[in-house]
Amino acid sequence: ITVTVDVSDVAGNHAGSNSVQVVLDQTFPTIVVSTPISADNLVNAVEDDGISVSGSTNGVEDGQTVTVTISDAVSSVTGSSVVNSNTYSVTGVDVSGLNEGAISVVAAVSDLAGNTASSAPVSFTLDQTAPTATPIPSGASDDGAFDDTDLSGGQPVVTFSTEVDAQVVVTLTGPNGAIVFGDPIATGANDDTTII
Repeated sequence: ITVTVDVSDVAGNHAGSNSVQVVLDQTFPTIVVSTPISADNLVNAVEDDGISVSGSTNGVEDGQTVTVTISDAVSSVTGSSVVNSNTYSVTGVDVSGLNEGAISVVAAVSDLAGNTASSAPVSFTLDQTAPTATPIPSGASDDGAFDDTDLSGGQPVVTFSTEVDAQVVVTLTGPNGAIVFGDPIATGANDDTTII
């Protein structure tokens, strides 16, 4: 678009005209956050001090700033990067101070004309608490130890509770550190698992 200015004073003196070219941009850009966040969409206590968020844009010039906001239900943290060939990558965002559970991620950007865009929110799970499992020997034992009576049926059965979907590895060792029963088989679901 050409803008021309032509000025004269009340005496009729003419200053001449001056023109400039401006670009009319009324198209809103778009921005997307790539998923999953982290390899499995789960962020643990080892990963929570420096996660990365990447994605793509459309209609945004190189060098424009992308701001990523990562929020729990109470508070949020931000990180930023710049657009390069319609992509961006925000690295090293510390989410360790957020509350565990579902975490929302939103990216925002504007083009050179000032048209703004926000991504659809995506989420990941923040889990910073290590699971615990206290084995409870079954059978005749009530003292936390296996004796001949407990083992009379063959391999012992150990039942314990832990959080849902926790990976369980159980090794039974003798007094000298020798493995008494190796390669246990986990059965059950949710938070009640029996190792046979």
